[in-house]
Amino acid sequence: MDKPHQAMPDIEVLPAHFPIPSMGFLPVNAFVIKAREPVLVDTGMGIESDAFMKALESIIDPQDLRWVWLTHDDADHTGSIQKVEDQTETFPYSFPEFTFGKIFAPSKGTKAPTT
Repeated sequence: MDKPHQAMPDIEVLPAHFPIPSMGFLPVNAFVIKAREPVLVDTGMGIESDAFMKALESIIDPQDLRWVWLTHDDADHTGSIQKVEDQTETFPYSFPEFTFGKIFAPSKGTKAPTT
């Protein structure tokens, strides 16, 4: 994880990068939108879950999150979803319809799988 930074007054970036041999680095960003109902956009890579959670906690108390928006179900976007869920009470998830069956079973109370 790289150091979080502010992109705009109400948007914080949780930046990371994934090395790709002979190619460079793939940027992997998550965002916190500090709205009336705070939103976490994506949850980073699973291999950096502990660092992701520390970075997230430096920006917002996970208990204050009201939404998690997963842009898609690739592992670099869903890697810390279980840890985020474990540190919050309840909040809705939002993600493209085509990923629903891949990420969550459609039953009430289903925990997000680890990736």
